[in-house]
Amino acid sequence: MIQEQRRLTFNQESLRHVFRWYATVPNQRDLPMGVVTDVVVHETAPVGVTVLIQQSGAMRLREIALASDRLMVALICFCRQQRIPLPKNPHKTLSSLDGAIVLDLELTLIPVAVDLFHTGSSPPKPSPARVAPPLHKC
Repeated sequence: MIQEQRRLTFNQESLRHVFRWYATVPNQRDLPMGVVTDVVVHETAPVGVTVLIQQSGAMRLREIALASDRLMVALICFCRQQRIPLPKNPHKTLSSLDGAIVLDLELTLIPVAVDLFHTGSSPPKPSPARVAPPLHKC
């Protein structure tokens, strides 16, 4: 078995950047229109964040709590938009660490037997790659 593990850590500054971008994504329904002023990480399980938004004409900041599933969608969409390579079908977990969000990705691959003594005139053709369905339109 082959295992691929990746860890992406989003600190406070990068989380603000993620949600400032995510607030402008067409058809997302998690965040209202407005300016993202801050992101507060929930240190206890389950992991989540509260996004503080200043809406036009409002006197107070609006607090939008995002649970781990919606947080995962925002982070993965952001990674795709930034062209940060992610495995196709990894096992994903979120955790918090010192005010940051940690996205762990783990993919287990089972090697396919290869005929090293292929005697034909051309090498065997690889099977077509599987394509994972999109998680969210980004």
